[in-house]
Amino acid sequence: MKRLKSVLLIAIVILCSGFAAAQGYLSTINGTVADKSGAVIPNAKVTVTNIAKGLSHTYTTSQTGTYTAPSLEPGDYTVTAEAQGFGTLSKESLHLEVAHDLRIDFQLLPGVAKETVAVEEVAPLINTSNAVLESTFTNEQINQLPLQGRDFQNLVVLNPGVQRRPGGGFLSISSNGNRVEDNNFIVDGIDDNDAYYGTTVINAEGVEGTPATHLPIDAIQEFNVQSSPEAEYGWKPGAIVNIGIKSGTNALHGTAYYFHRNSALDARNYFNPGDQPVSALRLHQFGGSIGGPIKKDKLFFFANYEGVRDVVGNPLELNTPVTVPYGDPSISIPDAVAACTADGSCNDLSSSLLKYFPTNPGTANPADPTLQTFDFNNTNREDNGIVKVDYQINEHNNASFRYFIGDSLQVEEAHNVLQPQWLDQAQTRAQVIGASYNWMPKNNVVTQWRFGFNRFSQQIFTVDHTVNPTEYGINSGVTDPLDFGFPEIAISGFNRLGGSSNWPLFTTPNLTYQITENTTWSHGNHSFKFGGEFRTGSTDNLRDLDGKGYVAFRGLERFTTGDYRYGYIKAGDTHRVVSQKSFGFYVQDDWRIKPRFTVTGGLRYDVSLPITEQNDLLANFDPAVGIQQVGKQIDKPYNTDWNNFAPRIGFAWDLFGTGKTVLRAGSGIIYEIPHISLFVSQNSASALGLANIPSGANGISVPGGNITTADLKVSDLNWSSAGPIFGDIPSTKLTCDSDTPCSILGVDKNIKTPYSLSWNLNLEQQLTRNMALQVAYVGNHGVKLYSIRNINQNQWYYDWVANGMGDPYEDTDGYSGRPFANPTLCGTHCFPYLAEVEMLQNKDSSIYHSLQVTLRQHSYKGIDFVAGYTWAHAIDQYGSNRSYDWEDPNNGLLERGDASSDIRNRFTLAFTYQTPKLPRYDKAFGGWTFNTILNFEGGRPIDLYDGDSAFSGAYTGNDRWSIYGDPSNLKWGFNGLPFIPVGTPQWAKTCGPYAPGLLPGIDPGTDYPTTSDYAGGCYAENGTVLVPAQWGQFGNMHRNMFRGPGYSDVDMSLAKTFKLTERFSLQVRGEFFNILNHPNFAGLGANLETGAVGIPAYTPDVAESNPVVGSGGSRHIQVGAKIVF
Repeated sequence: MKRLKSVLLIAIVILCSGFAAAQGYLSTINGTVADKSGAVIPNAKVTVTNIAKGLSHTYTTSQTGTYTAPSLEPGDYTVTAEAQGFGTLSKESLHLEVAHDLRIDFQLLPGVAKETVAVEEVAPLINTSNAVLESTFTNEQINQLPLQGRDFQNLVVLNPGVQRRPGGGFLSISSNGNRVEDNNFIVDGIDDNDAYYGTTVINAEGVEGTPATHLPIDAIQEFNVQSSPEAEYGWKPGAIVNIGIKSGTNALHGTAYYFHRNSALDARNYFNPGDQPVSALRLHQFGGSIGGPIKKDKLFFFANYEGVRDVVGNPLELNTPVTVPYGDPSISIPDAVAACTADGSCNDLSSSLLKYFPTNPGTANPADPTLQTFDFNNTNREDNGIVKVDYQINEHNNASFRYFIGDSLQVEEAHNVLQPQWLDQAQTRAQVIGASYNWMPKNNVVTQWRFGFNRFSQQIFTVDHTVNPTEYGINSGVTDPLDFGFPEIAISGFNRLGGSSNWPLFTTPNLTYQITENTTWSHGNHSFKFGGEFRTGSTDNLRDLDGKGYVAFRGLERFTTGDYRYGYIKAGDTHRVVSQKSFGFYVQDDWRIKPRFTVTGGLRYDVSLPITEQNDLLANFDPAVGIQQVGKQIDKPYNTDWNNFAPRIGFAWDLFGTGKTVLRAGSGIIYEIPHISLFVSQNSASALGLANIPSGANGISVPGGNITTADLKVSDLNWSSAGPIFGDIPSTKLTCDSDTPCSILGVDKNIKTPYSLSWNLNLEQQLTRNMALQVAYVGNHGVKLYSIRNINQNQWYYDWVANGMGDPYEDTDGYSGRPFANPTLCGTHCFPYLAEVEMLQNKDSSIYHSLQVTLRQHSYKGIDFVAGYTWAHAIDQYGSNRSYDWEDPNNGLLERGDASSDIRNRFTLAFTYQTPKLPRYDKAFGGWTFNTILNFEGGRPIDLYDGDSAFSGAYTGNDRWSIYGDPSNLKWGFNGLPFIPVGTPQWAKTCGPYAPGLLPGIDPGTDYPTTSDYAGGCYAENGTVLVPAQWGQFGNMHRNMFRGPGYSDVDMSLAKTFKLTERFSLQVRGEFFNILNHPNFAGLGANLETGAVGIPAYTPDVAESNPVVGSGGSRHIQVGAKIVF
């Protein structure tokens, strides 16, 4: 209670002083006015004028000669200083970047105020005001650079410490060792973060890869990325991505453009060989913008439309059975059918489904006859628009409004499929609305109110979602039309039959409302900022995981005989409306202690309240009590963490007072406010979350419990043409008991808010008038990060004993050794109706160290460039909030290893050269612009796992083997890691010394007396050996011990501008992505169960379901034309 009172007191104090949050794109100009001797001039008048809009604001210097002009839009400015007894000095053409502090100092000479000296001034290259690490790209740079897919997210890779997975795709950006959900997207000061997914709303992916909407590049005024931010930024500890939208000006201006790609201009994808038809590519991207005055100097507008129409192929290799006799029934359909026909064991349903495997003569890949080339098409219809209106009411008041909408219908190969009707389909509409009002009651006080609203509505199906499974000859028992389509049938060693069982997924819609107010008060050498923010997010959500049904088989032979392993089927209604409220406050002071030394200190406080559901259809699991439902046994699913105080401190020291050598350092804590899907939609776990804990199921004694939704694991299927496969699927009342246990995902009732402690020390030196070098050490420590641990994971020994101590694999059931089911383990505190009990907790952590170097040049003889180099080492247990179970729930150290984003060496370059004007030859040689982006990086870690996970008995799909030798000896390649079959002389020599032996009590005459017998062999290369662990144990391998291929990409564009009339010009351009056609690879086989490990299956763009418009594909050429007026 005392803690709550303290929090309320803090809230009241800050509310009384201004309910504010500065997270925005606005910028500040500040500085000092002095005379020639350096003595400060108080009460001098400083006028700041936005050149394009003709808007001016006047400020008065303090007694220490300082002034601050806050809350300015990015753009070009003139700053004028005047004082009694001194001449007037005007500095013109100063470019103010988005979300940036610009320091402009004046030295006035004695004279008459009417005598004005105007000088063209270049904005200082070096930030002397704070310790924030940042970089900015202007609209001109953004439009000139060859930007893959015209997607602003690809600009983040040009910042040291910030990276994007090659290919792009869903949750692909990470920053300084933080998790992929931790980036904060802000558009014109308005929140652009989806409350459910935790990622950007604008340019969010349709299914998993290609963006469903696009913010037009022509609409972006500037793009800024920050790390190690000040206290005004909260919610997320990753990169702060600030996007400023263009405004109208006093001059009417606009563009009309068209960009085109087709396969005739491109190189073949590496996995689209010459004997195959060329992969499809027809891409049209078109639009136009216009902006200008509605009323000169008062009211301005800007609007931009952009459309996309494309058909893009997905060339890749998938494993599918050979369809001709091959002498091996484990990989050949005719051979497997012949074998089951001989003994009369062929299953009628399996036999009828064999026709859905495509023709495979077994000749596509000599190393693996099951590999076959596929190339289904993605299609996209997309329309986007943005409107912005600015109103300058008077010198002290102005307002702004903006609205973005994007709408698309996409078909995408987000999951590998064997037939085109099993592709994924997404219908998406994204909207972002923002309004702001600025009030300057005094020339040293500015208050800004903002209202933000974003809406993301999406439906994801498989393409065949309208097809009743009976039309495929499958009586699954599914009767709900939402869950129609071919069920997912997984056969070990091959790609699935059917589409993804993850769908349907409806977020219709996700909503976020945001109210903020920000106050800046300049007083003497201090610039105070204080405020807070309130936001509420919600999702109207339906996710029928395994709604179509899922059935698993171990190998082709067992499929033909109908010998299934298990199945999954969704039961009940998954529709939920879930909400979450959050608020935050901060106070900050930029204190210029000396003209050369500024200290920034701040304190932020962020809180997120527990999620709620409109009908209280949420429950949780307490190991001491069992299942409890909100509104019945508990009033909230988990407790609020009130202890989220986040201090920030930093300094900037102009070492010699010249503004050319600056030492900066900063440190701070940033809390990660959770997104809703964290609690209700865990993709990689066995259960989705709190909305699917079946408190109302038969067999579960929860008084008043009425949640009857679960993903049921079914071990007794009716796998026959007659069916129904899953029996009588319960629609309103299901049963969870020892025969049909239900899996759940609970949340630690005292779960904490994760946070990151970051620090940096950097030195920046101006080398020339236009060039600067920055060298920085950046570190980050993630604390109390979200983790998932299965506290009811099956234990092999108890399972084996309970089932008679027969065959170590065949005579276990994956259930009898569970801690809440086995009486030896649970005693009188048992929950036999539960299968997996996965708990969301705070047991993960991370650490990151890096050297980051940036060399940049602004506009020298037509050359601009930004070069960045990063050496880094990132270690964690997992890189996302949507994590897998720990392999061993009692040993998190096995999960601790190189982060999936751990790239040791990375170099980027963005370069632009514009030819000078040549009076006699300007038409031919003038107006040319050459631009390039280079990205070179080392290989990323890959986690080698056993998808069967039978050795430990856990059956979680992520067991690891044991390794003996140096992991770096294992190399990826098209032949994969060498697999040595058990029983061969080479196995006895190479693997035998390390392979687990026969456990006491196991009959050597069983099918699988040792784990090597079950695995069929081992892997060995360059003296390093991988062998399966002993029955009931986990291997000694840590996560991410294998390294994949590096990444190299050179993109280039060449543009020529023709002057058509005084006001109109035409630009024609050619863009060349991966101009060197360097092959990049991804999708390496990592499942040790398959025997094909380390073999790449795709290029990165295809791997991320983002072919061609994502990075990493073959050479692609885009041509375009733009009219500018």
